[in-house]
Amino acid sequence: MKKYILGFGISAALLLAACGTSEEAKVENPESEAQGEQISTEVATASEAEEEVILESPHKEIKEHFENYELPDGGKVDGRLVSYKNGYTFDKETKFMIGREWNEDETVNEPTEDQKTGVIMGFLVDAAELGDFEDMTVTNYNEQMSHPISRLNQISELTDFEPLKEWSQETASLLDEAQNLDSGDERQALLKEGYNELQKMKDLINERGEN
Repeated sequence: MKKYILGFGISAALLLAACGTSEEAKVENPESEAQGEQISTEVATASEAEEEVILESPHKEIKEHFENYELPDGGKVDGRLVSYKNGYTFDKETKFMIGREWNEDETVNEPTEDQKTGVIMGFLVDAAELGDFEDMTVTNYNEQMSHPISRLNQISELTDFEPLKEWSQETASLLDEAQNLDSGDERQALLKEGYNELQKMKDLINERGEN
């Protein structure tokens, strides 16, 4: 198998080095199979004086769904990495997938049922890796949101948790509508709404790394 690691926080390569792994870290991109993708798990640190954010539906239910998730038994623990025989690697603290192995025929093994939520969280963090909104292009590039939309569609297919399924479908539709509009205020407003939704989910996931 060829091993591909999705970058996170401190880079995955540095994390692997810290764990004593000599294998060269490669970056996985299931969409292109040739280019890298990176996931950042940089945890936002809120000021102590900042008031606690009260979540509304469906974010409240999705947050509880993620908080109740635990990695399955049987993984090999190496520092912050937890790896399984089917090729999936997760972050021990946040519980989300940070890498998976691709077979020689360019296929990937399906996650087990008890790995799916961790895989979904990894896809969500990846979908949210868009940089600062102000730095995003304002031109009508119709592929601008293709990667986040693809991830959201994968999440919709993987999850049986209805609030998450509905949220992923609605957010994908929002981004798809936005990137197919002519450049203008309406397009930017829709992009901003979709962007904020993705960042909110990323923050919910990364909170686990703080606790």
